[in-house]
Amino acid sequence: MSIGFILPLILCNAGAIADDFQKGLGLAQSGNYKAAAEIWSPLAEQGDACAQFELGVLYLLGKGVEKDVSKASRLHMQSAKNGKVKAQAQLGHMLEDEEGVLVDHKSSLKWYLLAAEGGHINAQYELANKYARGAAGYGVLKDVRKAADWYTLAAVQGDMDAQFELGVMYAEGVGVMEDDITALKWFTLSAKQGDVYAQVRLAKMYLSGDGVLVDYLRAYMWRNIAAYNGDESSQAAKLSLAKKMTNRQIVDAQALASRCLGSGYGDC
Repeated sequence: MSIGFILPLILCNAGAIADDFQKGLGLAQSGNYKAAAEIWSPLAEQGDACAQFELGVLYLLGKGVEKDVSKASRLHMQSAKNGKVKAQAQLGHMLEDEEGVLVDHKSSLKWYLLAAEGGHINAQYELANKYARGAAGYGVLKDVRKAADWYTLAAVQGDMDAQFELGVMYAEGVGVMEDDITALKWFTLSAKQGDVYAQVRLAKMYLSGDGVLVDYLRAYMWRNIAAYNGDESSQAAKLSLAKKMTNRQIVDAQALASRCLGSGYGDC
């Protein structure tokens, strides 16, 4: 079972039953899921979207209640219809990739779209992927411009994968005007969140001077970091690059990589 769209417990909007929801929230956060479910169940029956969503998560995971994916999907459907953006995104995911739920790609797309329009980052990224590649089963034709638009919305909210994909689009002029400087910007943001593919692309750009001045130290630094993060090609690329550098430059580049990693990418 994939739970990529299950999000942390959230605060319910203020309302007549907000206090009871908060009690359930506190219990769930302390690990007493059974008591939380007992409080949220009547709230969900009364139509509270927050309780419906959180209770659905408990049924999906089997925490405090017997696992029941079908009931989880019904609760998320109710919450989604009541306007809960996170439930809409979760429902979009469940309808395309959840064991125990009848696959319905067109309905999945509908809920993804609603969630994406409501600002949900993962839903925006999923929509972008579908437009970037085309998804006939969802009724989506390939449209790289729409893909770029959705990637942008997710990227500006900090989604690492969307930042990388947007960097590729700007680097290659797909769906947007080719712009190496903008590509460098998005690759940098993604790389600083730990995306190894963005780190490799940055290394290449610093080596070739695309969108930036040629900088062997930065090229070596990002190759070193990518190799540290498991990219096999970067180990050989780093050794090849070292042949063009002085010993002093190599030591400085290694220091840059250590400082970058040591700061959690805050000082790169």
